[in-house]
Amino acid sequence: MIFRRTRLLAPALLTTAGLAMAGCGGGSNGDEGTYVKTYEGACKKIVTSATGAQTAIAGLATGSSTVSDANVAKVRESLGEVLDTFDSQISVLADADAPKKWSSFQKSLKGTADDAKKAVGTAKEKLAEIKTQKDLPKITGVFASLDLKSAKSEKVPDDLAKKAPSCNTLLNSGS
Repeated sequence: MIFRRTRLLAPALLTTAGLAMAGCGGGSNGDEGTYVKTYEGACKKIVTSATGAQTAIAGLATGSSTVSDANVAKVRESLGEVLDTFDSQISVLADADAPKKWSSFQKSLKGTADDAKKAVGTAKEKLAEIKTQKDLPKITGVFASLDLKSAKSEKVPDDLAKKAPSCNTLLNSGS
């Protein structure tokens, strides 16, 4: 039962992270190469962190039907690291200087950074409540607060998505 719930978490986590990552951005006179490197680097850090959390969650599915509090703590710590990484990379992208050709995309998403940071704070508070096996179903509620999809946000430009494969992985992981 735990495995079924946690198996659904990984794509939701990556999709949610991708939505928030897409929601940050900066100016309009930046160098394209630097911008792509910044954007891809931030997404790659989140993908790497989320992969570590998935490994911790998968560890719950192996073994007996009971999960020790120590294993729950490992999962909580891994998910906390994802949230910390996510939070720091929101700041990285909010400060990025987009080239003119992507300035509209960046402008449409810039305002999402504050909302994303607030949502991460809420998610961290909810994550702190998970202490024992009986609390594990609350994991989905932790990440539900990160749903930042916004009608005012533009779609990631195709040429940027091609140049930033880790971002493409984030944005397409849940579909």
